[in-house]
Amino acid sequence: MSVVDNVANWYAVHTRSNFEARVATQLVAKGFEHYLPAYEETRQWKDRRQKINVPLFSGYVFARFHDTAEERIRVLATTGVAAVLGCGGRLEPVREEELTAVRRLLDSRAVCMPHPYLKKGDWVRVRRGPLQGLEGYLVRFKGDARLVISVSALAQSVAAELDARDVEPARRPAGA
Repeated sequence: MSVVDNVANWYAVHTRSNFEARVATQLVAKGFEHYLPAYEETRQWKDRRQKINVPLFSGYVFARFHDTAEERIRVLATTGVAAVLGCGGRLEPVREEELTAVRRLLDSRAVCMPHPYLKKGDWVRVRRGPLQGLEGYLVRFKGDARLVISVSALAQSVAAELDARDVEPARRPAGA
């Protein structure tokens, strides 16, 4: 989809720290459709506990607009906007299917929270459970997440099934 199709795309708008809601409000005032995914979190203060909505993607609001110089400038001129994500001077649209999936997840009222972006083959560290502290590659096999640990000298590996929520990105050691 492009401007030629006369269809506005979704873009990730990077905001100043803690400006997500303010940017969303201003985008609406300027006539832009926006989406600020948030989840409910309980915060503890000395005298009380309170449930608050926290942006799911800290520092980002999604906005739908045409990639024209005029609309870019209107978005970028919004107080609190740092940039619109892209590469090489070109804006990078966000796939509608991805935002729809996020909306469905949040609308389902399932307990959800931010999670580091992981993809198959990423070097990860297990942060809890019986494998805590181990590092290896994250792979998927028949829909299950597995931690793969290799012994280079043997050119052999071993894999263990685990919950993908129990891992976090890690820096791959030299030679791994």
